[in-house]
Amino acid sequence: MGAEGDFAAVLHEYRATMDVLTLPAGVTLPEPVDPGPEELPGATSADGTDEPGRFAAGAYEPGYGMTVAHRGWFCAWEREWLAQRGVDPAAEAAALATLETMPATETWARFMDETTQESIRVNLAKAAAGDPTGVQADVDRNCR
Repeated sequence: MGAEGDFAAVLHEYRATMDVLTLPAGVTLPEPVDPGPEELPGATSADGTDEPGRFAAGAYEPGYGMTVAHRGWFCAWEREWLAQRGVDPAAEAAALATLETMPATETWARFMDETTQESIRVNLAKAAAGDPTGVQADVDRNCR
């Protein structure tokens, strides 16, 4: 997969995860882009050059690419559920059923904190009861 922190490893992990996920019809997600070194006034470089104000690129932990893929997938299905509410009951139910598989993902088990897990559980319970407010709030806050 590449060395820890290597953006090529992030892309590999992202692509491997996306290969097993299904998106709503017509939806594609952009791949993550390496932002490069981060400018931080007064900081010194992590790459050994001691260039003021820059941290070296490559501060990625294993699981980052998988997490980005699952988050994008989840956002796509949240949007699909919101779009299908009151329009197509079968598509609405299918989107919710897909969202309800999030707790079975490796991202959930390995990388999501309990607060995020609980928030998703609450939002999905609201959605199952017909209340879109939790899903809409998550889309507004966390989905680009």
